[in-house]
Amino acid sequence: MRDNLIDHMSRLSQRIGGLKAALCFDCILRRLEAERLIITGDLVEIFDRFGMIDFNTYGEQYRFLHLNHTLTGIAIGGGERA
Repeated sequence: MRDNLIDHMSRLSQRIGGLKAALCFDCILRRLEAERLIITGDLVEIFDRFGMIDFNTYGEQYRFLHLNHTLTGIAIGGGERA
């Protein structure tokens, strides 16, 4: 979960010219998994590094499916591509 988040946020930041902020909707089951794995502190550091503001949700709806363990959001870039 840590490496995946860092990888995706790094690529997103590069793609949009630097990441100013990101409003994220994080499934509560991801948080529970992070607590079980004892990596909550690591994820908080990653969220801080990328300016991520998160809210816990109960997954998301995709057509007729309810999906869990998801993190979706809106990223705001700096406009300068690296």
